[in-house]
Amino acid sequence: MLILEQSKNEEILHDNLKAHNHDVLWNHTLLNYQSNDNDYSIFFKKNADELEIIEAEYIVSCEGADSFFRKQLSVGFEGGTYESFNFVADVTLEWDKSYDKVLICMAQNTFASFFPMVGDKKYRIAGIVPDDIQKKQGTIIFDDLKEKIIDKIGINAKITGCNWFSLYRAHHRVASTFQKGNIFLTGDAGHVHSPAGGQGMNTGIQDAYNLAWKLAYVIKGYAAPELLQTYSEERVQNAHNLINKTDRLYAAEVGGGLSGWLRSHILPLIGKPLLKTDFARNGMFDIVSQTGITYEEASIAERDIHFSKVNAGDRLPYFEYMENGEKTTTYNTLQSPHFRLIVCSDEVDMRSFEEENEAHPEQIQFLKINYEENKNVLKNVFGYDGEFALIRPDNHIAIITDNITVEWRFFQLFHSCGQAMAWCTVVREQNIVVAILVNIRNENSARSIVFIVRAPY
Repeated sequence: MLILEQSKNEEILHDNLKAHNHDVLWNHTLLNYQSNDNDYSIFFKKNADELEIIEAEYIVSCEGADSFFRKQLSVGFEGGTYESFNFVADVTLEWDKSYDKVLICMAQNTFASFFPMVGDKKYRIAGIVPDDIQKKQGTIIFDDLKEKIIDKIGINAKITGCNWFSLYRAHHRVASTFQKGNIFLTGDAGHVHSPAGGQGMNTGIQDAYNLAWKLAYVIKGYAAPELLQTYSEERVQNAHNLINKTDRLYAAEVGGGLSGWLRSHILPLIGKPLLKTDFARNGMFDIVSQTGITYEEASIAERDIHFSKVNAGDRLPYFEYMENGEKTTTYNTLQSPHFRLIVCSDEVDMRSFEEENEAHPEQIQFLKINYEENKNVLKNVFGYDGEFALIRPDNHIAIITDNITVEWRFFQLFHSCGQAMAWCTVVREQNIVVAILVNIRNENSARSIVFIVRAPY
């Protein structure tokens, strides 16, 4: 498992932004905005008192739970607040365990998780403040907490220093929509939940990726603007699903009574053997990695039959397959953000596909998997003798069927500026998959997107 703290993720994203000749506008304070249909003027105070106005066609609110735009748009943010206090502390730790391990400790009415950080004996501890300390009068400081936590969870450790400490109460809320006009909510601006499972930052990044590829295709003229409506459709439902899971997990972690007794006395006995089973490890991986997310009920997940293992809307599973006699993986072949038609029939002449791909490679690419060489793998992954699947730029399956029709909503969305266009029309004829592409002819227009983010802590 790879764990990167938030500051490291921010560094990676910022470096990537600069590599594409853009940068963050530091020392800009959002004042207000004006809307003219779906064009926006955003007013900032730059540095001390200089006014700056940015014109944009799209606004992405990445401002956190106190989002200015969500409030201005009167978007509901229903939910509640957990009673318990959470804490986070960056500490120096002395103990008899390895310094490269994640440790999760549970006790009656509390828990603490230890995450290794960069630096000698540096750890981040996240957990629940014990009840007796929560009831204490006055301000809670880390010195009140550190010995109590170590004592309650029963480990041989000593905290020798604390570089940063914060207390907070977790909320569980979801915005009623993630889109109003061309203003979009992402991350904590659209949903907040308990820290259980460590899903907060990952979910925000998934929001951004889902929106980013759709914005890119609409701005380039490859898809109709209505495609953007599927961002809120897919991600609001995912946020509700996530909160249902984290609520249950949080209650199991901090609850008293029977759940607290089971957590303290039974879970330590069965937890380690259970986590060694493939069933538990695979289930945890799907949840923590978020590769188990599905958009199966979304309007652009097209299928007319259901398969036993995957369906349209699911993320394409990771699998190994043979290519020209050598082993490769879907991770290696599906890294760039494009639509891909995966062809699993040995009877298809790929030359016409390759010619179309050279004409407009940004729109769709083709991947042929030799059926005879990989039929057992394909059957194990898909649960059937599959012929093709159309994969979205976020590696979720857009279409899975054996008889596609251009009347489906997916193809209606992928029209541009009134010009006739279809990504690919796939028909089944004598057990041969045929793909027909209609070229797009349009000029890209220059458009602006403004990402509004809150200041770092």
